[in-house]
Amino acid sequence: MTRAETANALYAYFGRTDVKVAQPELSSCFTDFNEIPDNLRSGVLFAESNFLINGFGDSTFGSNRPITVAELSQILYNGKDLFQVFNIAVHH
Repeated sequence: MTRAETANALYAYFGRTDVKVAQPELSSCFTDFNEIPDNLRSGVLFAESNFLINGFGDSTFGSNRPITVAELSQILYNGKDLFQVFNIAVHH
């Protein structure tokens, strides 16, 4: 899964919840934003607006780069306030 696909999945997921999230901005600070496929741009804007996924030191997002375990861990940490709204019931 790429970084842009991950951002898009987060956007779709939170769009189906009642969790209060920041609405995506209309533009991005990532210098490679125009290289992101049109169908994934809203997800990247959402992830950026909610501080879930950071860019790289050169101000790029790296949309086609595979998402790493470390990046997924950082997403969970960055979004801990959003994710902890859910009560997860374990059924036996």
